[in-house]
Amino acid sequence: MKVFLDFAKEKGVNLVFFTATHARSYSGTNVAADGVENHREAMRQFGIQYGVPVIDLDAYQVELMAELGAEGSRKFFCHGTSTE
Repeated sequence: MKVFLDFAKEKGVNLVFFTATHARSYSGTNVAADGVENHREAMRQFGIQYGVPVIDLDAYQVELMAELGAEGSRKFFCHGTSTE
């Protein structure tokens, strides 16, 4: 990411980074599993270290999916097999 950041700054680009969101995963509860904690924290730390804003999409998604529950969140994700 640092190489990308340096290149963008050389070109005068103002960057904003976003955290990745996790896949929809419920394991017998009505709360979505949060699977990208390490990535989210690394992105936050990178933003702090290099002065780049970071928007935490994953934290927002975790809250929204918990609010909607397993069935309510289905419409936000693609469902099918790897052959479809």
